[in-house]
Amino acid sequence: MNKLEHEASPYLRQHADNPVEWFPYGEDALREAKEKKKLIFLSIGYSSCHWCHVMVRESFQDEKVANYMNTHFVSIKVDREERPGLDKAMQELYQLTNKRGGGWPLSIWMTPDAKPIFLGTYFPDSPRHGLPSFQQLNERIVELWETQRSEVIQQAENISKGTVMVGMQVLSGRSEIEKDVHSKILPVIMRRVDRKYGGIGAAPKFPRVSTLMYLLSEGVRKGDSDMINSVEFSYLKMIRGGIYDQLDGGFARYSVDAKWLVPHFEKMLYDNGALLSLGADLYAITSNEEIEKSLYKTIDCLEKEMLSKNGGFSASMNAESEGEEGKFYVWTQQEISDLLGDDQQIVSKYFGITEKGNFKDPHHPEKFGMNILSICSTIENLAEKFSLPPEDIQEVIERSIAKMIRFRDKRIKPDLDDKVISSWNGILISGLINVHEKTGDLRSLSLAEGVIRNLRSHFRDGYILRYTKDGDEREIQGVLDDYAFTIDALLRFFEVSGDTNYLDDADVLAKIVIRKFYDAPALYLIPDDHEDAIIGRPIQVTDDSMAAALSVMVRNLFKLSKYTEQHDYYIVAEDILSHTIENAIQYPGSASELLMASRYFSDYPDEIVYLGEGAIGKEFPKYYLPTRLVYRVPSLPPKGWEVLEGRKLIGEETLYLCRGQTCSLPITELNKLAELFRNQEY
Repeated sequence: MNKLEHEASPYLRQHADNPVEWFPYGEDALREAKEKKKLIFLSIGYSSCHWCHVMVRESFQDEKVANYMNTHFVSIKVDREERPGLDKAMQELYQLTNKRGGGWPLSIWMTPDAKPIFLGTYFPDSPRHGLPSFQQLNERIVELWETQRSEVIQQAENISKGTVMVGMQVLSGRSEIEKDVHSKILPVIMRRVDRKYGGIGAAPKFPRVSTLMYLLSEGVRKGDSDMINSVEFSYLKMIRGGIYDQLDGGFARYSVDAKWLVPHFEKMLYDNGALLSLGADLYAITSNEEIEKSLYKTIDCLEKEMLSKNGGFSASMNAESEGEEGKFYVWTQQEISDLLGDDQQIVSKYFGITEKGNFKDPHHPEKFGMNILSICSTIENLAEKFSLPPEDIQEVIERSIAKMIRFRDKRIKPDLDDKVISSWNGILISGLINVHEKTGDLRSLSLAEGVIRNLRSHFRDGYILRYTKDGDEREIQGVLDDYAFTIDALLRFFEVSGDTNYLDDADVLAKIVIRKFYDAPALYLIPDDHEDAIIGRPIQVTDDSMAAALSVMVRNLFKLSKYTEQHDYYIVAEDILSHTIENAIQYPGSASELLMASRYFSDYPDEIVYLGEGAIGKEFPKYYLPTRLVYRVPSLPPKGWEVLEGRKLIGEETLYLCRGQTCSLPITELNKLAELFRNQEY
């Protein structure tokens, strides 16, 4: 056992029996390197990362490789979910030095005083696919350190300045926030839409939720059916593909192919929370029942597999079980035949199951005939093919799915990373509330209430915890993501309930953000006293697998400036936005969340004032508005907002909608609501 055996992180514990003498990240490891004048090898990953597991099997379990590492390096393992600030700084350095996007595992060789020499991702155990072997890199870096030390140190100094340089590149001179900026950006993004298979760009294909949300919001704003249809088409392709678990529901992290068929099978909480939000907005616009069903099925999956006893949701499910990627999820035709009998013919056609299979695990070439489930035929086509009524086909599929779920549940399940991460749970809350608002589903709201109760237990005096986990007594301070997405969740709860306690909590957290993360005009990912700031404090404007926290925070601060009537929030938000908007324009599609936030400043959002309680209060959230403020006053007297001046409760409930300088007449009857929203033009 190395020094990871007592760590709480599932990812670190996965490496506890490696012959590599791993340290967890911290002062002990850094001091060891300095005192012994040894190079550092820093490896960043997470528990459900497939290629992280591959690198363990190929290199970190190899005694010869481990002995070399133990002789020449202080080796440090980092769970990126525990230390996202450190990971983000290193990912930015990787992108700067390699001119392409990074990923996990992230491999960094460093000087004894923790300055990066060389950064890479996965390296195989033998040279292939144009990559050197991991051991070759170890030996080359040691050789350079021993023979060209002064040059290596100079290179490390230059690389270490990279985080500062990237941060300064993000911040531009002050720019006006113009309405017509979107007309320049949207055609560029639309050219990258995959018209055949949906989504943005080519393989490997990620959901890119922020970009799709941006296209949807602008499509509605401009009345552009092509943009709206492109987003709907993309979502449908995903929920019919292998990236979506056709039995239990829920999305895998991404697809390795363009068709959304072959996923990396890990399920991440943040993906599913964000895709719930997108799907709910799509349903509000399109009334597509297939999308609505997928929302409930995704929630079923999360509740079944990832809900902890205290109401929070676990971080992720592993891609592997029993050492094989996707083993829990794939099927052979023989298994289907044995399990379903006569029904197997219909089910095989529906899910694309064949004797040959559609999935080949490159690490287990001896296995064949494995099938990833995806929807390959419609009920109507199957009814015609098998000369049966559509309802009979539907019944066969539904009872077969129930049998397959019972059978699959007996398999060994992928491991669960049971950290309850603040930011990821905040994303889920917003997704659940959006589903509740757009569909009226009460279970979604009930689950969200349990999550927010748990999330409030993460609050400390002066900071929020990054995560909680049974058996982990450490209190690691949160990064900007944790504040931004938690505040967003609190504001969503305030808007859906009118309970100003949520607003008060959001106000407290926002003041911490400004005090600890904001240094005009920069909003940093980590505070200046954070132990992850060994090579600087990154500034993130671009969206990756999650929306950029800076962009979410800009929107939060705008809303808080109106809801709390504290204009200082507006000044800070406008300052951050005006110094980053040029970066968003320069990289279309990479900063969609910031572009959506900018609409609050350039156009001013719709204001909904709702007084009383009744059917209108349940119905109006079902209508999609690209930007909005909601003032919900369940009971009189009103709370004193300026926006309430002159607005009175008429009868049991009254709604007012204001857009720009124009406000509607008071709405007191449910049947007037649809006409009100239908007649609104942008």
